[in-house]
Amino acid sequence: MGSDITQMSGYFCKYISGSLGTTTYFVGSYDDLISIPRLNRYTWVLEKKVVQHPVMASLNPNSVNTLRVVTVRNGKSIDIFECWLKASIGDSYTDNVHSGGVSVMVGEDGRLFG
Repeated sequence: MGSDITQMSGYFCKYISGSLGTTTYFVGSYDDLISIPRLNRYTWVLEKKVVQHPVMASLNPNSVNTLRVVTVRNGKSIDIFECWLKASIGDSYTDNVHSGGVSVMVGEDGRLFG
């Protein structure tokens, strides 16, 4: 990030105890950072914006679209229990379903359900 925080751009600021994507803010400039509500009262995580693969970005370039893979330990092996594709909708930058995102189940063959 460098030593001059006033030159920052392309970050996300997330309240460390937040949930459902409701306390995530895009920080395009230092002015964006200092305008976040309650910034001085709570603990926040500042993350550099991730550049995702073009295929995933084609779903929606405004968020980092993800695969959520739920696994189960079965003795010495790890089995996939289920897999979900998560993406944002419209101008939203979060893929959280509770904050304007969508989630679609992925089958064992890689096809989407729903």
